[in-house]
Amino acid sequence: MNLMIGTSIEGQGGIASVLQQYRQYGLLDKWNIKLIVSHKEKVNIATSMFLFLKCLIVVCFYLLSRDIGFVHIHMASNGSFKRKSLLVRLIKLLGGKVIIHLHGGGFKLFYDASTAGNKRHILNTFIKADKIIVLSKSWYAWLNDILGNSTKLSIVYNATEQVCENPDPTAGHILFLGRLEEAKGVSDLIYAFAKVSHTYPTITLTLGGTGNLDFYKSLATELGVENKIVFAGWVSGEAKKALFRSSDIYCLPSYKEGFPMGVIEAMSSHLAVIASDVGGISDAIEHNVTGLLFKAGDREQLVQHLDNYLSNEKLKNAVKINAFEKFNTEFSFDVVIPSLEKVYNEIT
Repeated sequence: MNLMIGTSIEGQGGIASVLQQYRQYGLLDKWNIKLIVSHKEKVNIATSMFLFLKCLIVVCFYLLSRDIGFVHIHMASNGSFKRKSLLVRLIKLLGGKVIIHLHGGGFKLFYDASTAGNKRHILNTFIKADKIIVLSKSWYAWLNDILGNSTKLSIVYNATEQVCENPDPTAGHILFLGRLEEAKGVSDLIYAFAKVSHTYPTITLTLGGTGNLDFYKSLATELGVENKIVFAGWVSGEAKKALFRSSDIYCLPSYKEGFPMGVIEAMSSHLAVIASDVGGISDAIEHNVTGLLFKAGDREQLVQHLDNYLSNEKLKNAVKINAFEKFNTEFSFDVVIPSLEKVYNEIT
C-alpha cells in the first residue's frame, strides 16, 4: 500500500487537476494508493486546522499499522510548504519513504524571499526526501544548484487526456483559464484584447476562473469591450471541454507558473497558444513552432502575438499541428505516467 497527500481532489487549481487526472487514468488503483487530504480551499481556519490534524493522524495510523511503500506528497510554497515540511519530518521519523512533488510557480520566489534560517529549513526538508519530482527543466537546474545533488531529482511533466477530440473553433475566440488575478496577467490580457479588437472587431474573449470579477468587469467596461468578453466563472468537466472545442487561441500571460495544465490541455485541443515565458512553459512551447512566447508584462508584445495569429492563418494552423504532435509525444498519459512509475519503482 502507498499514500498520496495533497489538496482536496474536488477543489480548483493545478494540484487538484493533477490528482483528478491520476485518478481518472487509474494510477491510484494500479499502485494501491490511498489519497489523504491535507488541505481544502475556501474553508475557515478552524476547518483547515482540523483537516491537517486529521491528515497527521491518518498518516501515523497507516505508517504504524500497514506496510507502506512510499508517501507521495504534493507541495507548493507558503502554507503548503509549512504543512508538508512537517509531514516530511513525521514520515521520516516513522521510517517511511517520501517523494516530494513540487508544484506552484512561486516556489523559487518563496525560497529567495525567505530568511537564512527558513532557507536552511527548506533545504533540510528537500534533503530528507528520498525523491523530488519537479515539473520543468528550469526547476531541475535550480534545485540541483541549491542542493548540489541531482541523484534524487526527476522531471515528471503534468499530463492530461486529450481534452477535445473534435474541435470546432470560432475564428478569433480567445480563451483564458485560471484564477482572475494580476499574477496571472489578466489585466494585460484585457488591455491587449481591447487594443487588437479595434483591428479585428469580431474577436471574443472568454475568461474562465474565479477571482476579482468586479475589478476585471469594470476594466472591460472602461476599455469598451464589455460586450466582447465572457466571464465564465470556474469551469470543469463538459463545460470546459465545450470551451476548448469552440476556442481558437489559448492565452496565458502569467507572471509565475510551474507547469500549467491549461497549456497542455490547449495543445491537446488543437488551440494556438500564446504564453509568457515563465516557469516550465518553455518546456512545452517552442516559440514560433508550438506556440508564441513573450516576456511577462510586455503588453505590446502580447498585442503583436495576437495580431500574428489573427492575421496569419498559415502560422496559426502550423502551430496547432506542431503543438498537438508535441502533446502526444511528451505530455500524454501514455508518456508521462511511465516517467512517474519509474520514480515509484526506484523508491520501492
